[in-house]
Amino acid sequence: MKNIEDEAVKRFLDSCYGKSESEIKKLYQENEQFRADYEIVYASYLEFEKELLRLIAPLIETVAQIASDIVKNEKVINFLKAQQGSIPASICGMGVRS
Repeated sequence: MKNIEDEAVKRFLDSCYGKSESEIKKLYQENEQFRADYEIVYASYLEFEKELLRLIAPLIETVAQIASDIVKNEKVINFLKAQQGSIPASICGMGVRS
């Protein structure tokens, strides 16, 4: 199965190379093999995304726990209150995002 996926990805990328978005849309509408390759590529992408989320979920949970611990820590809160104006707002998560 992996060989079939690899071949489909190669065909798909070769078909897309150097083409505009409108040309690719036209290929998708008119070429059955291209559509089949696209479906394989998209399914592979979804599997990759699912695996990536599985791998980073513990990191996200750890960061959330650290943030929660910081918010609950009275010493940190008092330190930040005492430092108002001398710590850039972005460090405290209050900065304007660009």
